[in-house]
Amino acid sequence: MTKKDWKRRRKADKYKPNEYTKETLEVMPSYIIWVVMTVILLIGAGWAVLAVQPAWMGFQREIVQESPQYVESKRTLLNGLVQDWNQLEVEILGSSDEVAAAKRGQQLAIINRMVDESDRLPESEVPSAVTDLLTELGR
Repeated sequence: MTKKDWKRRRKADKYKPNEYTKETLEVMPSYIIWVVMTVILLIGAGWAVLAVQPAWMGFQREIVQESPQYVESKRTLLNGLVQDWNQLEVEILGSSDEVAAAKRGQQLAIINRMVDESDRLPESEVPSAVTDLLTELGR
């Protein structure tokens, strides 16, 4: 056998299917089907969780916002903001124009925060000092 014949034979043997290859080819489609089905189920479960999550989070948020601890902490925060606003008002009366302008900016930030925090509470739970101040300022 010449070198050329040897190469041809090796090449032909390389592409000749053997029994192991035949068995593998017969079993592979069932494995592929199971893998694809498992992936589809996992993706479906992920989408289901993502679809239900916003509703669940809204339910959780309502429970927290109606808890006495949440309401009391917001009321305490709002009362503290009213005290801060009043303190700045006193400081503005005895200060120069530049300092007064800076303190008015701080007061505006306090008012905006008061509005945001009072929106998170039921109207009946907002302290009267906050509602009085916000109505006085036209908010």
